Amino acid sequence: MCNKKWTIFCWSFNYNSVGGRKWRILTKELLNRGFNVEVICFGDGELRTEIFHPKLKVKELNSVLFNIVRAKWVSHFFGLLFKFINKGVYFGGSDIFALFSNSILSTIELDPKSLFLITTPPFKWSKYIIKYLHRIGVEKSQIYVDLRDRWVCNPLIFDCSNRKAMLYEKKHEFFVLNNVNKLFCSHELDMVYYESLYGVNVVHLANPMSKKEKIYSDIENEKWNIYILGSIYNDSIGVGGVIELINNLGYVYRDLKVTILGKKEYGLVDKCKGVNVTYKGNLVHKEYVRELSKIDFTIIYVSPKMGHAINTKILDSIQYEIPILLVTQGNNYVRSFFEEYNLGIVYDLDNKTTPVLSGYEKSDKYEFLRKVYDPKNITDKLLKNVTFNC
Repeated sequence: MCNKKWTIFCWSFNYNSVGGRKWRILTKELLNRGFNVEVICFGDGELRTEIFHPKLKVKELNSVLFNIVRAKWVSHFFGLLFKFINKGVYFGGSDIFALFSNSILSTIELDPKSLFLITTPPFKWSKYIIKYLHRIGVEKSQIYVDLRDRWVCNPLIFDCSNRKAMLYEKKHEFFVLNNVNKLFCSHELDMVYYESLYGVNVVHLANPMSKKEKIYSDIENEKWNIYILGSIYNDSIGVGGVIELINNLGYVYRDLKVTILGKKEYGLVDKCKGVNVTYKGNLVHKEYVRELSKIDFTIIYVSPKMGHAINTKILDSIQYEIPILLVTQGNNYVRSFFEEYNLGIVYDLDNKTTPVLSGYEKSDKYEFLRKVYDPKNITDKLLKNVTFNC
């Protein structure tokens, strides 16, 4: 094993965020195996909640130019302008980043002998990171792309209604998949699609489960205490479905209490009628774990576009043995996984049958699933599929 350094490009590295946690778990596993790890973070705010290892280096892309590019009004303005010019193809923040990628990335010092793991969605970001890596002498064998947290259009998984936008994305996809050593995916259909279309070596890799921590509660649990974990990102179907579910449950269970952990969704609190709804926002991890001790059920929305992978919110519920009210539409991979292991009750937006909470029996598969999503096993699999150049 000759390469002893990893450089990881990610959007968030904040342990208090669901999205950033998986990269912190992976980083800790690599550090424990004797690797040096450097994290290049594109996200914003609270990146270093703790430095848990002396060899860990975290760098935030914080140049003046990058902050301008990242500004929402800049993205929105150019998005509308280029959508008009390109007749329907949206030109957003990642495209603006592409225009200035060399200038932005040159503000950080990178080791060309490192192994590189790119986790930043979509493909447009990955493309211009790879182009810059080529420019400083990095070879294809050193570059790996992780699509476990991706926002790209795989037509085998969901319908891509905007064909122009899809073809625009495919140009970037083609470049990325022809310039990486291997691709890590969490869905089998991803593997079929990318292997058959590009012949790239694809490895199935699950998302890691967080370590279980001891939880304490000095508050008496109420009946029924339901939590919404994470954000729905103002998906109109998702927010509407969750509101409808809460209101339906409120008619049946008068002592229902709902708590929201995540971003405040538009109308979610105001439109829940006669239900005690509390908004607590994004908590630091220790407070978040403490809240888990109070939960009877979690509500998790999975959109058809994101129904391809088991996300961190579901893994948290499995780790702490909390039944899930899964809000989704139609059939998808997450739903089939959910039903196979009896992880809770499905609220299908095409059916809308109010779940019966009383008498629900918890799954007996939690211990088995902990082994499947154990971070050590997942990291071992990743390293077995890495080329260590000597």
